[in-house]
Amino acid sequence: MSQAYSEAIVYTSSEDGFLLEGVYMRPADGPSRPISIVWIHGNASRFSDYPYVLIGRALAAAGYPFISANTRGHDISTMM
Repeated sequence: MSQAYSEAIVYTSSEDGFLLEGVYMRPADGPSRPISIVWIHGNASRFSDYPYVLIGRALAAAGYPFISANTRGHDISTMM
């Protein structure tokens, strides 16, 4: 049985070379809905926290493209 969505870990760099990570999920078959979801967490979280992944998978299975990504300094409060 095939999954109703696909997912991929994605990376990009800012203009000053700061690496940012995220996950992109999309419906596997058929058309996507005309709205995409961008999920940005708080400063003490990560894009890959389990609840966010579950939400993304459910939305992608329902037809919504979904991206969850880290922001600059996303762990800053856990490092102090």
